[in-house]
Amino acid sequence: ENTGSFINSNNWQSCQISGGGFDYGILLDGGNNNAFTSVVVEPPSTTFGHLYVNKGQLNGHEIRIEGNTQAAGVPLIYFAPTTKNSVVTGVLCWRFDVRQRQ
Repeated sequence: ENTGSFINSNNWQSCQISGGGFDYGILLDGGNNNAFTSVVVEPPSTTFGHLYVNKGQLNGHEIRIEGNTQAAGVPLIYFAPTTKNSVVTGVLCWRFDVRQRQ
């Protein structure tokens, strides 16, 4: 990301992220209106989280998140304290931990 640049209105629909060896399932590091609809994120585990919003806005609808071997203490869903106006619906997963890191 360069100073003065921006990312706007990205859309992903009906896709799947699976397999192993991921640091993140989805990493948002900027932009507004990042829209995910009917998306499945199902690696058995990730290093930092399946859905990790560092900055930017997420509009996630009908998302399935599953991490059946996710390490205790590693959230499946993470929102940085400075994120705002994000929405996630339809979440279904094995080990569920939604929180903000301090």
